[in-house]
Amino acid sequence: MYAMFVSIVEAEDVFQRLLTTNVVSWNAMMIELIEHGCFDETLNCFEMMELDGIVPDSITFIYCLLACRSKDAIDNG
Repeated sequence: MYAMFVSIVEAEDVFQRLLTTNVVSWNAMMIELIEHGCFDETLNCFEMMELDGIVPDSITFIYCLLACRSKDAIDNG
């Protein structure tokens, strides 16, 4: 929600201050990173999610694929 109306920096700040996270909060952060063109950060977010012990779901993997596809499209013009 924050990322849609404010800035991705503020959204990341709010995310970092969450007392607990789950797959939904991680997925929300990932899609906002994608929408802001932060594809590498999206994939880093996936890695941090796994390190945090959160089990990815099918939506998580779709977001990872979307980030990779979008990054590839930009890299290859």
